[in-house]
Amino acid sequence: MPVSVAAMANSYGGLILVGVTESNVDDRVVGVPEGTIVQIVNGCHQTLEPPWVPEIVPLPLPETDGRMVLVVRVDPAKASRPLLVQDAAPMRLHGRNSVAVDVHVFPRG
Repeated sequence: MPVSVAAMANSYGGLILVGVTESNVDDRVVGVPEGTIVQIVNGCHQTLEPPWVPEIVPLPLPETDGRMVLVVRVDPAKASRPLLVQDAAPMRLHGRNSVAVDVHVFPRG
């Protein structure tokens, strides 16, 4: 998840739906437990440099024992750029994550 967040923040932004499967099944909305929010926040905070957490909007699913779909909204205007993952700047290109080459990062300060 943090790599996709960084890739979107370093590009044009976008939405990530957590709890919706890409599999071709009748009900693609499977939901995730509430604890997934903490996992996303911790993953972004620990993996991204500088640490940054996107907006996360929980959408509870009725009759599912507390499961929800999470809308992760990545707004590049709100993120320090570039966001790095292991000293690389992921970017979103043609529907997939790529790594920018020859990125010069200057000290923040």
